[in-house]
Amino acid sequence: MLLSVTLAAPFGEAEVSAIRAGNGELQLSVTVEVEVGAVAVLARTVGVDGAELPPVALSNVRSGVWQGIVTVPIRPDLRMGFELIAESGTTAVVSEVHTLVELGVDPAALQQVSGGGTTRPIEDPAIEDPAIEDPGDGDTRRWGWLGLAAAAAALAAVAVWVLGGRGSRRPVDIGSGNPDNTEDVDHTSAGT
Repeated sequence: MLLSVTLAAPFGEAEVSAIRAGNGELQLSVTVEVEVGAVAVLARTVGVDGAELPPVALSNVRSGVWQGIVTVPIRPDLRMGFELIAESGTTAVVSEVHTLVELGVDPAALQQVSGGGTTRPIEDPAIEDPAIEDPGDGDTRRWGWLGLAAAAAALAAVAVWVLGGRGSRRPVDIGSGNPDNTEDVDHTSAGT
């Protein structure tokens, strides 16, 4: 289930999806568009009773799009709103609040109870969080292996360069009367 809500200006679309449940908590991928320059955007979660959970700062993933992961207790009564702190730093604007279901969370995810302290992923998360590593496709992995092979080849070339010349020298025989290890044992040359 993928829904989004268009919030009043200066906000745009807001979308929330459940990505992981466990230990009575739900991890949410939160994305909100902001139509004005902002230095910070916070996700604010409140219950019907008015009790507010700690706000979570979102990351600016691209121009006007803020995203992050918010962990909340599994409760169907939770609502979420957003707070924007403008670039001037003096203005804070708070959006209207919506239920998590209105923002896109599957109602079944808010009813799930975790057993045995395990954590399990919710089906098909669609997130762009920069903090989460993308395993990459086959091309990315091939470039990684190619880079590793190039580094190994460079290291082998350095080892050959450093150690390779040692076996080509003849050993010096100090007692032989030829201390400089040249062919001219008696140190005479044809030109002298």
